[in-house]
Amino acid sequence: MKDIKNLVNLYSKRFEKEGAIFAFQVGSSLREKEFFENSDLDFLVVYKKRVRKNFTVKFEKGVEINIMRRSKEQFLSLLKEGSPVDLISLKFGKVLFGEDLVRELKMKNYKPTEKNN
Repeated sequence: MKDIKNLVNLYSKRFEKEGAIFAFQVGSSLREKEFFENSDLDFLVVYKKRVRKNFTVKFEKGVEINIMRRSKEQFLSLLKEGSPVDLISLKFGKVLFGEDLVRELKMKNYKPTEKNN
């Protein structure tokens, strides 16, 4: 599990260096007991500006790393639309940095819409 925490810290620093304004660790990797060999790390990363590549998969130290990227505008739009991935990330994701901004978003209490139920 130590390797996983190190990977999370490494990627968190990379995201900040790339100009991300906040990032979440999401999915089963949050539950240490459920993290086992061949598990993956999932991140949702939000940038102030538009991003070119929305999804990337990398492999590091035998772990699949899935990175979902959003611009702030896109993330807010998806929250308003009730996008399950974005709502779940906001509600249950581990905030890696940008806590103040995330706290403000949580207070808006976004909900799923009919379109996404």
